[in-house]
Amino acid sequence: LTDSLNYYQFNTFAYKDDWDTVQVFFDNFTDLKINEDTLRGKYSLKGNPTLQSIAFLQLGVANNTTETLKGEVLIDDIILKGADNRLGNNVDLTISTNVGDFITGLSYNVSRKSANYKSRLDALRELGDKEVASQGFRITADAGKFLNKAVNFPISYSIRESRGTPTYRVNSDVILPPEEADSLTDKHHSRDITASLSRPSTSDNWFLKHTVDNLRLSGSYRKSESFNPLKSTDTTTSITGSANYNLRMPKLSPPVLSGGTSSLLPSNIGLRTSYEYSESEKYNYKDTLYEKINTPLKKELTSYATLSYEPIRWVDVNYSITTKNDLRERESFSENFSLFDLGQSASLKEEISATHRSNQFGINSINITYRTSFSQNHEIEYARVLGDSLDVRRCSQQRTIRLNDDLKLSPILDKIPFISKFSKNISPLKFSTHFSKDGTFAYLNSMPGYRFRYGMETSPEASIFERVERTDGGYFDRSYSLSSGFSFTRLNLRVNWRFSQKTPDELQLENTQTPTETNQLRFPDINVDLPGIQNYIPFLGNYVRRATSVSYTHLTLPTKRIV
Repeated sequence: LTDSLNYYQFNTFAYKDDWDTVQVFFDNFTDLKINEDTLRGKYSLKGNPTLQSIAFLQLGVANNTTETLKGEVLIDDIILKGADNRLGNNVDLTISTNVGDFITGLSYNVSRKSANYKSRLDALRELGDKEVASQGFRITADAGKFLNKAVNFPISYSIRESRGTPTYRVNSDVILPPEEADSLTDKHHSRDITASLSRPSTSDNWFLKHTVDNLRLSGSYRKSESFNPLKSTDTTTSITGSANYNLRMPKLSPPVLSGGTSSLLPSNIGLRTSYEYSESEKYNYKDTLYEKINTPLKKELTSYATLSYEPIRWVDVNYSITTKNDLRERESFSENFSLFDLGQSASLKEEISATHRSNQFGINSINITYRTSFSQNHEIEYARVLGDSLDVRRCSQQRTIRLNDDLKLSPILDKIPFISKFSKNISPLKFSTHFSKDGTFAYLNSMPGYRFRYGMETSPEASIFERVERTDGGYFDRSYSLSSGFSFTRLNLRVNWRFSQKTPDELQLENTQTPTETNQLRFPDINVDLPGIQNYIPFLGNYVRRATSVSYTHLTLPTKRIV
């Protein structure tokens, strides 16, 4: 039985006082569907059952007389005979070669897996087994050979297609006739072209060395087609292109900077631009028809720049900026109201970080990192509620400062009488602190020329709508930690102190959720490590931990309104 409304049924007579063998032939069940019959002798069906989805087996005795019958019916040894235990076959063949220096690769692959394939004899097959066949061809060439090896210009072209022919009809246990196989076969076809262009080696010419030699161009084209019967069909075309420029600057370090890796010039400059285009035509099967699905067109241009600089040997500075622009025309989405959540967008992300590393007299190691990042998204969306296209602007800025200080106590304690005998067993005193601020704001405006107010000396106009978000106004995060330890023979002890605080920024928008301030203190936090103690006191294990913490939370109300 598949369920109470869809099942096969077999009826036979039961004989008293003797064992009887009952044989049920499954082919007779499926023949009922083929011949569009619901009853044939002892075999019958109700609804649309399938042997590929058997939920349970139900056995019972029906009294077809007017007498009252009493007794027991024993059922034993339910055996499935004639099961298909063939392993099937799975063939995968690849032939590859090359033709001289120009055709660097030439390959052909063909594979076929039969519907009844099993990796081992006792493995179960998947429902709706299919015969899968595929073939692919790929060729790669170095077009730079025609340019006297002045450039590396590899090009590759590949084509691949696959077919999956089902064994049974859809959601059925009836073998699929050959004349219906093609219309219910999964079909996939794809074509790919990729190419890149770069210099094979560094030139002796100064101008070429710092320009063309560091440039790399690449691009690709892909078109894929897929057909899944009674599910979907999809044709997607995508194009990508990118340009990369990476320049390592010569070192210019005056004697006053003590040499090393310090330089007045940035050590590395990187530039990258990429273009991505994607268009899809998709249909989903619904109510005996394939219905077209609206899919967004994608046309994006992304630019990226990075710079690494070490003006002093103990200071590193890194800068990066990323921009992304939507190149679609506004009409491409504003005409279709069903795409109200899609639209043009532009984003900017800028980040700078500086790290200081120093070691005073070999006993104190300090590491300080400052990082700030700024991001702004500008989107044009169709708002179904307001019935108009809107400029949506969001902005966030994060600032983070980290300080890590490792102070070796033993060189200092060595000068103190009595304590000097144990100073070598005292671990370095580790102190760390972390400050961060994360602020996010968002506004709606119907005027495309409006400039976002963040960081500018302008106030929002009266026509602006609030787009309230939970983090509007931002939060301050602060944390401090201090730890040290002591070791003696096999005993290791470490004491930690930690305090963390999260407070809302003073700037809060109207109608936002009430912000919370969290303060947490953990002290003492003691770790005791006694290796091997479990051999003597098993219930203690090899790690003992005792911690005391105090935490509390209180609410604060918004203190300032923007609009």
